[in-house]
Amino acid sequence: MQRYIGTTTIRESPLLVSAFSNTTNPVPGTLYLSPKGHSFSVCEDMNPRLQALYGDAFLPDQGEGGPAGVGTVSFINDLRVDVVEHHVMVSLGFPFEKLDFRVYEHHGVNNEGMWMLKTIPKDPDNELSKHLFVSVRTGFFVRSETEQSNIKSQMWLLPTDPVSAITQQKYESVALLRDSWAWVHVVEFFIGFDLLINLFLLVVVSYHNLRAGVLWLGDSFVAVSSTFLVRGALVVLSVYVDKMWAIVEFCTYDASDVAAIEKISIYESIARADLMSLYLCACGVIGILCRERVDPVVAMISFELGYAYRQQMLTWVPAVLKAVNEYANEVFLFTMQEAINGQENISPMELRTTTEITSSAKVIATVLAPFMWSLLLIVVYIIAVKIYWRVYPEKLLILRSGNTSNTGKSDNEDALLAQKRQYTLFEVATGAQLESRFGLMSHYITCVFVKGTKYASADGIYSNGFLIANSKFLVQARDIWWIVLMKALQARVTNVYVYELKGTSVQQKARLVYPDTLSWSDLVHINITILT
Repeated sequence: MQRYIGTTTIRESPLLVSAFSNTTNPVPGTLYLSPKGHSFSVCEDMNPRLQALYGDAFLPDQGEGGPAGVGTVSFINDLRVDVVEHHVMVSLGFPFEKLDFRVYEHHGVNNEGMWMLKTIPKDPDNELSKHLFVSVRTGFFVRSETEQSNIKSQMWLLPTDPVSAITQQKYESVALLRDSWAWVHVVEFFIGFDLLINLFLLVVVSYHNLRAGVLWLGDSFVAVSSTFLVRGALVVLSVYVDKMWAIVEFCTYDASDVAAIEKISIYESIARADLMSLYLCACGVIGILCRERVDPVVAMISFELGYAYRQQMLTWVPAVLKAVNEYANEVFLFTMQEAINGQENISPMELRTTTEITSSAKVIATVLAPFMWSLLLIVVYIIAVKIYWRVYPEKLLILRSGNTSNTGKSDNEDALLAQKRQYTLFEVATGAQLESRFGLMSHYITCVFVKGTKYASADGIYSNGFLIANSKFLVQARDIWWIVLMKALQARVTNVYVYELKGTSVQQKARLVYPDTLSWSDLVHINITILT
């Protein structure tokens, strides 16, 4: 286009000289420009149906909306001027109705990326001005745009210099993300907060043990290991209440990237948190079914691999890639409004706008297939662990005098193995499981033997969610904060039970906690040790 308009005045431009025979008289017909030249006949390579982007128009005063043709008129005589003035005109209903341009005043851009226009009344004394918002809007939604939607509003940037005004058409997009049910994802906040609280307790316990001369670091994933089923159920409930919008939006985002059609914006962290919780829950269920402990670190590594390389993995299977491309095309390319009879007489162009999508289980399963494939790593891990324990059976941990330990062969190992199958007082009193606890948890030594007596190990006690308060009480970690609240309010707000300790023995009857049952000193001095 640059070579047609020249560099000086329009009157001296090659376009006027060659195409219009150096005259400014009106000429009927349409002028087509191409790198080969100009012509008043249709170009051979031109598609008879143009996929042009018409704007969406909204009349807030009347609560109406629909398609519109938006254009500008600029008077340019000389390309050497500094500023070009644009006059905006809009034809409501185009391309489904004939052109009927009205001039509008431009009053800037709102926070949704739409031009704010105002009509110029033909009779100001008897006709009121009307407000009109226009923009090129694409994207998708479920049920309605005001409930759950991901829309890109594109603003036409009007150039100020004459050359750019003739040769360029630039847009700036604004992402509009709406989810009226997003509040349900607050469950992830409470899950994360619970994890931080448990990490704080772990630091306190490790500190007190270190002061006592014992270096002990517990499993930092205990909060996840002990409640992965509950966490998974809460996330499933939140996803259901949200009508799976975050997952559908995430799948559409990945499909668009893989098909290289259009880049969209999403709150990726929300979908990532949901998928991580569901993935860890699935790992725990697999561990229970296989009667094996799945290390949370291994589960996290497997999830991160699947998450990081999910889009590349979608290209591994041709059938999966085809399904992903078809879905992306359906959402982003096949959203043209069907032409009505006779519309070709009005305009060869088509209207592309926002489209409604559905939460198809098939599409979700296809796009999330990499996460399912990465679960095979967990199965391989379980098989490898079972082979390892078959080849190298777990040794008994025997504490001898002088606080030394030994895991080698013992003269009475058969007798100790028989005793290992018996329950400790800790297991009998609390109902906790040391040997037969499976799922999402780290491997730990369940019990130790001191002078032929079986003790529940510190790791076994902590992994079952228990702590020792000042060597007096056995307390569930999740009840610590309830006890703190009761002492602060001096009222029993809920039923909390603890087990009294006599030395290393757990009393078999639980004790109901009152505000004065445990002192502040008891709550501060929490640690962990072996118990019979």
